[in-house]
Amino acid sequence: MNNNKAPLFLLILLTIATILGSCNEKFTEIGPDIRPGQDDIDVYSDTFCLDAENWMVPAISAQADTMVLGCYVSPIYGKIKADLLVQLAAPDNYEFPDELYNPQPDSLALLLYYNTYFGDPYSPMQISIYQMNGDPIDYSTRYYSNLNIKQYCDSTSDLLLGDRTFTIIDLNRRNVISEDSAETPYMRYKFSTEQTLNFFNMLRSTPHITTKEFLNKFKGMFITTSYGTSTLAYINQISLYLYYHYTYRREGHDTIVKTSIAFPANHEVRQLNRFMHPDRESIVANIPDSVLYIKSAAGIYPKIRIPFNRIRSKMFGSYGIDTANKVFNISAAEVKVECIKNDYVDKYTLEPASLLAISSESFDDFLRHNGVPTGYEKDRVLGSYSATSNAYVFDFASLLTKALRDNTINPDSVFEFVLVPLNMELQYATTGAVTATSVRPLVKMAGTRVRSHKNTKSPLRMKILYEAY
Repeated sequence: MNNNKAPLFLLILLTIATILGSCNEKFTEIGPDIRPGQDDIDVYSDTFCLDAENWMVPAISAQADTMVLGCYVSPIYGKIKADLLVQLAAPDNYEFPDELYNPQPDSLALLLYYNTYFGDPYSPMQISIYQMNGDPIDYSTRYYSNLNIKQYCDSTSDLLLGDRTFTIIDLNRRNVISEDSAETPYMRYKFSTEQTLNFFNMLRSTPHITTKEFLNKFKGMFITTSYGTSTLAYINQISLYLYYHYTYRREGHDTIVKTSIAFPANHEVRQLNRFMHPDRESIVANIPDSVLYIKSAAGIYPKIRIPFNRIRSKMFGSYGIDTANKVFNISAAEVKVECIKNDYVDKYTLEPASLLAISSESFDDFLRHNGVPTGYEKDRVLGSYSATSNAYVFDFASLLTKALRDNTINPDSVFEFVLVPLNMELQYATTGAVTATSVRPLVKMAGTRVRSHKNTKSPLRMKILYEAY
């Protein structure tokens, strides 16, 4: 035998053993020691398995720029139902015509404008509108998406303002969603003559009504769907319009003036989104342990655990890095969350564009403040979806380096992170740089399945490269 081939044969065996044993309790060094004489730099690499679980999210913030309304049942991720509590603002400095001009009501209509939708645009959905009769919504209170609607509205028949069946693509109207149309599509409900008169008389009794006075008289509306399981509308504006006319004499003749007042759901008042996943528990109970689900909004978020204790032990124990006389640094700590290819059972649900890995301890604070990651935090890492690799890639290098240098952190700690689907608003500079200006939990429907640490094909793991010099 040619002895020159023996080292190559041993190297191949070592590589195979490393791959097969990379996620066992005992971790194997992948990279060699490199010690250039002039610099005396030690470089190491390791792979660690990451335990994970499917977590049913209690709630996210109920306030969002996009209001979601409707119901959708996915054959994979189960049912999501979204409804709204909506306050309306009175028009600024509006002066109702004097009784001398005999103002009279014509109609009252609610318009729900939407730019986009999710699901089947031709599937019917019935929208029901109730007048709120319970607790008022407080502007300064932070609300969450697991709202108890009965606290604000009984949803009984005597509070029903009306209902109507729509399709997102309404073939009876011209305001169809299309790239060629500048008109924002909307769903319109026209109230009854009696409801119009009641609303008109309420306003006429207070001609210079303020928003505060208006909310005392009309607390708001609960808008829900009572039929349809295939569509979610992403609403960006809601307005209630009162149409009326008045008469005045001009050159000896009566002149009729037709006009309207708009009561918008704007930033002066609150719009709250409730999300429900009624079959979520049974969905999670039947997920194979080799798979993790990601479902928004406020549905299923994976939790992953980074074994800080074992990483630290390996660096300072097995490799014996001299922390007193050397500077150590983690140059890469990559976690690739690999998606399982869609089998097109659910043709509408796509993966979220971005995920935020945030410490479980910081999750509630993130819901309150929605801080934009800068890359210098000790509790969060941003990951984006790559269509090429069909995966989300996170780099925990900076976070772990800070943790290893922090003597106040328990060396036996295991760090738990929640993977949160994100909606990010981006700002593009002339230099080509892109920065996130707003980061919030995603309220639109999205979903994907990813591999867990028990996946035999490609288990969830962290690859670390670190050095001491």
